[in-house]
Amino acid sequence: EEVKSLVEDGPFEAPSSRSGGTVEVCTDRVANGVPLLRIKKDVAIDPRVLLLTQIRAPLQGESDSSLLFMREHYTYRGGKTTLFHQVRSFGPSMVAPRDCALFQTWEENEDGSIYVAAKSVEGNIPLKSIPGAVRAPVLLFGMQIIPKTVTVRSFLSSTEVEGCEVTVLSHSPFKGFVPGFAAKQFVISQVFSYLASAEITAKALEQEGNLDDLINRYVIYPDEPSGPLVSDDEEEADGDKAEEEEDAPTPAEVAPEIAAEA
Repeated sequence: EEVKSLVEDGPFEAPSSRSGGTVEVCTDRVANGVPLLRIKKDVAIDPRVLLLTQIRAPLQGESDSSLLFMREHYTYRGGKTTLFHQVRSFGPSMVAPRDCALFQTWEENEDGSIYVAAKSVEGNIPLKSIPGAVRAPVLLFGMQIIPKTVTVRSFLSSTEVEGCEVTVLSHSPFKGFVPGFAAKQFVISQVFSYLASAEITAKALEQEGNLDDLINRYVIYPDEPSGPLVSDDEEEADGDKAEEEEDAPTPAEVAPEIAAEA
């Protein structure tokens, strides 16, 4: 509900244009000098395909250049709530990678709109053994994905295709000795870069011919016990074999405020 509220309203300043989209800043919610950001852009991707790049570690690894490591630790009953472990690079190489455990849930409505909500949690997943990695919080990450006919322009022509309007909410103070303005600019650049790369990933999936299978397995029937359609060595964004942990904590134990909404 927090994501649904903030994508429509909220005390955001007037939007500025960037990379074919808009960026809005909420000065009422600032942590370590980093404000809550709301970023909007039209993308030529089917809404369900964009969702796949968020909820599947191998696809997010292909779409997000800042992602160094991602593991799906637990997917809870219903198939729409997952505990992830992520490690991200932060701009210049002299800045340490940022590590977080992320509790994420999503829903698809009858009108085709999709909402994704995520927050970091503590005490469930140890730091990834990457030298110098810093545990940093994600106070809120959210997406609203609305089906929309979008215009794709080239030098010679323009074409209308079925895509979506995406609104991204991001509030990620990075801790450590990173100036707030630098963290803010990194988040903005990372979101726009991810959306651009997701379009490339979507086209590659269409060419591979298994896109319908992935949508059926992970979006339309996420609670079916048929198992993933990707091989074990693709379960992590960095290519290492993923292992499903036993004795998974319940959603309420991990993130009660999100679990109550899921």
